[in-house]
Formats: sequence, structure tokens, C-alpha cells
Amino acid sequence: YPTTTATALVGGIVNGVAWWVLGALVLMPLLLGMTEMVFRLGGPQWISLAGHLIYGVVTALLYNSLIQR
Repeated sequence: YPTTTATALVGGIVNGVAWWVLGALVLMPLLLGMTEMVFRLGGPQWISLAGHLIYGVVTALLYNSLIQR
């Protein structure tokens, strides 16, 4: 399944944002009993987004380089 670097980057970004919304903005506050914090954005949430984006992009690029071999 051939992919380009651009599609890998977009896939990594989409994956990172999706897990950030699901995990950091929805599931974590709900599981910790902080229902008023669901979908609240502040400093820690933006840092979490940056981490999720970095992880998603790095994972996608590594996967892309491995399947090209």
C-alpha cells in the first residue's frame, strides 16, 4: 500500500487530533469525575495537543518509512 510523505503527515496529524479530542478533552475528564471540564480548553490542553501532534506525525513518518522498504 504505497503512501507519500504528505499523506503520512496528514494521517499523523488527523490521528493526533482525534486522540487528543477523545482522550484529553472527553475521556480523561469523564473518568476523573470532572464533567465540567469536558471540552474546556486551557494551557494544559494546548500542550497536550502539541504532544499528540508530535506523536502522531513521528509515528506516521516511521510507519511510512518502514512500509517503503
